[in-house]
Amino acid sequence: MKAMHAHMEKLVSMMEKTQSTQSGKSVRELSVKLVPFSEKEDIEAYLVTFERIMTAHMVNKDRWPHFLAPQLSGRAQLAFAALPTEQSADYSAIKAAILALTRVHTRHLDLSDTTMMNSN
Repeated sequence: MKAMHAHMEKLVSMMEKTQSTQSGKSVRELSVKLVPFSEKEDIEAYLVTFERIMTAHMVNKDRWPHFLAPQLSGRAQLAFAALPTEQSADYSAIKAAILALTRVHTRHLDLSDTTMMNSN
């Protein structure tokens, strides 16, 4: 029984080493499941949640764009697509571009509402 237990521990250890070194990605990084962003959601809340998930799964920050980009839609996706290639690999640049475009759009909507209220 002890021999079988020792053998099992050795197998588990070997599996952990193999899984943690595959393509330089950790097992946790490979198991991250994300919900796509919807225009109905608050983008700041979505990004905070995204950051917390990435941190909880111990995903290296340089890999965050790889996980975020496929989840984007609408204006957030447009902001990402407008970035130069080198910036599209930088999460901080992506976040700044998304938030900047979202704020411009929100200000535009606020101004439209104010204009409509004043014209009535």
